[in-house]
Amino acid sequence: LVDGYRSRLPDARVPDVHLALYGDLLFAEYSSRLAEAHARAGGRTFLSRFDRRRGGFGRRVRAWHCADIP
Repeated sequence: LVDGYRSRLPDARVPDVHLALYGDLLFAEYSSRLAEAHARAGGRTFLSRFDRRRGGFGRRVRAWHCADIP
């Protein structure tokens, strides 16, 4: 699993790779499972992924809580 993330983020530091993996396991995995179950039950289902990056700080500041709210 970590090798897959390292290949997707070749220039990332080890902590950044682990943070990406942990974030996906904590949030994305369960959201995907819930959406799939909802769709199988016949519900209209939509998923989105918000990957905003801010300028400055070497563009290292990624999406933060409530960043998608105008």
